[in-house]
Amino acid sequence: MSRIISHWRVLFTNSREVKILFALGAVHFSHLLDFMILMPISTLLMTSLDINITQYGYLISTYLAGACLFTFIGFFYIDRFDRKKIFTLTLLGFFSSLLLSAFAVNFTMLLLIRFVVGAFAGLSNSLLFSSVGDLIEEDKRSKAIGWIAIAYSVATIIGVPLGVLISKFLSWRILYILLAVLGFGILYFLHRFYPKFNHRAAATAATKKANPLHHFFIFFLMTGQFLIIPFLAPFMMINQELSEIKVSLSYSYAGLASIFIFPFIGKLSDQIGKNKILCYILILLMVLIVYVTHLLSAPDAILISLISSYIVVSGCVMIPANSLMTSLIAADKRGGFMSLVSSIQYFSLGLASFVGSLIIQTNTSNKILNYASLGYVALFCCLAVLLILLKLNLTN
Repeated sequence: MSRIISHWRVLFTNSREVKILFALGAVHFSHLLDFMILMPISTLLMTSLDINITQYGYLISTYLAGACLFTFIGFFYIDRFDRKKIFTLTLLGFFSSLLLSAFAVNFTMLLLIRFVVGAFAGLSNSLLFSSVGDLIEEDKRSKAIGWIAIAYSVATIIGVPLGVLISKFLSWRILYILLAVLGFGILYFLHRFYPKFNHRAAATAATKKANPLHHFFIFFLMTGQFLIIPFLAPFMMINQELSEIKVSLSYSYAGLASIFIFPFIGKLSDQIGKNKILCYILILLMVLIVYVTHLLSAPDAILISLISSYIVVSGCVMIPANSLMTSLIAADKRGGFMSLVSSIQYFSLGLASFVGSLIIQTNTSNKILNYASLGYVALFCCLAVLLILLKLNLTN
């Protein structure tokens, strides 16, 4: 941990800046872990609360619905409040609702709690990226987001495996209690080092002008990515007969690689330009989509590398994209703008899952069909993002 902090000091000369970025990274870790952990502990939840697979799907959909709805509402109101206070309150709501999850006695109660968790997670996530825009200079913003994105690596390598062990050998209820306790510690650290910032007084002309096309940009970007991801592991295990252990290893490899790659991509985005590096990564993502969705057979090593590469490249896309979005609007309107961006993101996630479930079918042998067709839809979305970026560059 001390080595990571010392490395951050080299990248960010202001020690207070280092602490706030560390706190924001911890918040991002808590968001990711809460969302990711629900999948590997699904069987424990279903057994404990007598939940069937359809009801389990509702738990995920309800989370996304709560996040989408409340971030959309936040677009109209969030900039009326002091940034530090509203961020603290939304995180308090998020961690408190995680604690409540541990005491759910039936499916209905857990469903309502997951809606509340999603609502507070969505709002606090939008405020997280608003804070990066408020507190970090634009020429270092991509680098900062790259370091915050390492939270994914920590969640993948440490958080999820440890959470599964706690759930299996103790209880999933103990897991949520521990997540809440960890969250309250993160909240204390954030509250202590988050500087006073009057976003209304800091209103200046934005470096770029927000355009309605930016909303379509984030919509197609998120939809294109998440059409593929939910079915990636099942496709590799069922169609390619890759073992569950090797699929898990591929996610761990992706997490390890992203520790080094995410900060590097952030640095490149600041040096070369967000739009340019985003275009390069999108082209690479499109190549990977073609390979993954049209794969007939390959050695296990190739399959593992494809899974890891797709996960890492998908994460890389979001670093310049988030940095770009935080730079489009002045500070006095940034909170509401990023809240709307988050609402579009959550809506895109839900839509991608729905469209994917309509396209993907199985045959009598339970082999997954139409993954290539889903890949074409994802390619269309990526191409739309590239065309929008080109149009915005020409406009500007």
